Amino acid sequence: MADLSQFDRLDLAIDALLARRDSQPLAVAADLSGLVEIGAALRELPREEYRVRVRRELEDSARAAVVSLSPVRRGFRTMTPYLPVREVARLIEFMREAFGAEEICHFTAPTGSVHAEVRVGGSMVMVGGGAEWKGPPMPTSLWMYVEDADAVYARALRAGAKTINPPADQPYGDRQAGVTDFAGNQWFISTHKGPRYVPERLHDLNLYLHPTGAPELAKFVERAFGAEVVERHEAPDGSIAHAKIRIGTSVMGLSEARGEYPNMPTVIYMYVPDVDADYKRAVEAGAEPVSPPADQPYGDRSGIVRDFCGNRWFIASRLRDVEG
Repeated sequence: MADLSQFDRLDLAIDALLARRDSQPLAVAADLSGLVEIGAALRELPREEYRVRVRRELEDSARAAVVSLSPVRRGFRTMTPYLPVREVARLIEFMREAFGAEEICHFTAPTGSVHAEVRVGGSMVMVGGGAEWKGPPMPTSLWMYVEDADAVYARALRAGAKTINPPADQPYGDRQAGVTDFAGNQWFISTHKGPRYVPERLHDLNLYLHPTGAPELAKFVERAFGAEVVERHEAPDGSIAHAKIRIGTSVMGLSEARGEYPNMPTVIYMYVPDVDADYKRAVEAGAEPVSPPADQPYGDRSGIVRDFCGNRWFIASRLRDVEG
C-alpha cells in the first residue's frame, strides 16, 4: 500500500467507502482522512436515478391533487338556485321557520351587496342582493320533497307564506301543496307516496322552470349544457305539461308557462368541468353573453350568460378551496 500514490490510495479508499452500508468511519492514513470525510458526506447525497424518481412521484402527486379537486364545490350539486332579493335576512328567516333551513355563510361586500348560502335538507340555495341591489325581482319556483307535506305547508303559512294550493293527492303519486313567500318565490311542497318520500332521480330541493317556450328551452339546455330529458309529458296542445331534465348531478322540472305558473326568469349557479368550454358552447347555442369567464376571489372561475327566456346562468368551475 505504501508503494501506491496518494491518488491511487484515495481511489481505493473511496471504493471501499461506497461498498460499505454502515456509517462507521473508514480507517485511512492521516493524509487521506479529510478527503475521505468529504467522500462520506457526498455518499449520502441521492443518486441521479433517485432524484429522477422522486421528481416523477412529486409531479404525479401534484397532477393527482389537481384532478382530485372536483369542479363542483363541496356540498353543492351541478345546479344551485340563486334567489336575488333585497331583504336577504328576511328571506333566510322565512326559510328557517318554514323549512328548517340553516345559514352556512353570509358575506357583505363593501358596496353593501350580500351573498348568503343556505342549506335546506340536503340541498343548497344561494341568496343574494341586499338593500343596495338595484336589479329586477327574479323570484323562482322550487320543487321540494319533505317527509310530511301537510306539516311543512302549515309551518310555511305560519312563517308568512300565502297559499297557491293546499295539500292534495296528485295522480303522479305525490301529495303536494304550493305556497308563495313575500319575495314571490313559489315553493311546491311534496311528499312522494312510495318507498322514499323523495322519488327516484330527484333531490329534496329541485329547480322548476315555467318558461314561455318550454320545448325550445329544453333544446337549448341540451345543446348548451349536455342536458338529458329523462321524462316528458305533453299537453293536448303539444306543449310540455311536465318534464324532468338532468344536468350533471341535478334534475330540474320544466313545464310551459300557464295560469298561476307564469314565466319567472331566474338565476342558476351551475358547476361544470370546463367553464370556458361550456360558456362558449352556451353562446353558440344562442345564449346572450353577459360576463366572460374570469377567476373569482372566492375560488371559482365563472362566467354569465342569459337564455332567451331571461334566465341567467352562472357557469362555474371550482379552482381552489378558500378558507373563511
